[in-house]
Amino acid sequence: MAWRPPPRPDWVRAVNDGLIVAIAEEARRPFDRDALFAEARGRQGIGDGGLSDVDVGKLGGVGGGEDLIEPLDVLLPALEDEAELSLLGRWMMRRMVLRLLEVRIQLADLLRTDPAVRDEPIERPVFVTGALLVGIADDGSVHGLGDDYSALRKAGSDDRDLSNGT
Repeated sequence: MAWRPPPRPDWVRAVNDGLIVAIAEEARRPFDRDALFAEARGRQGIGDGGLSDVDVGKLGGVGGGEDLIEPLDVLLPALEDEAELSLLGRWMMRRMVLRLLEVRIQLADLLRTDPAVRDEPIERPVFVTGALLVGIADDGSVHGLGDDYSALRKAGSDDRDLSNGT
């Protein structure tokens, strides 16, 4: 007998049925690269600076922001046309792509305003893995990190020590 998933929770069914209007409206927007870039820029409070908004230089890629275009041009049509996402799935993927673009904008801004950050040594990197936001508290601190990770900082923050939530 093949495995069958359990019934979806009521809240998931409500979202997928379009009963949560705000989520449904956002989820139904197309996965359009230019529109997503514009929304990410707007959420970051900047105007359209073209690819310079996402240019992180030669960090192992082409640089100039072009290294982001081809992957998006593969991903976004696949999400739109092939993934067969539920309404909740569309909403979650759209939010994830927007967040990735926003972080890329923040990183590009950091590298523009403080180019010396490229020369800072990374001696003991910390990788937070798992589902999105698992282990991240509302204040941005990472659960379970002790004093050994006091240098963990949130890019663009006010230099708060995220290992202890201060």
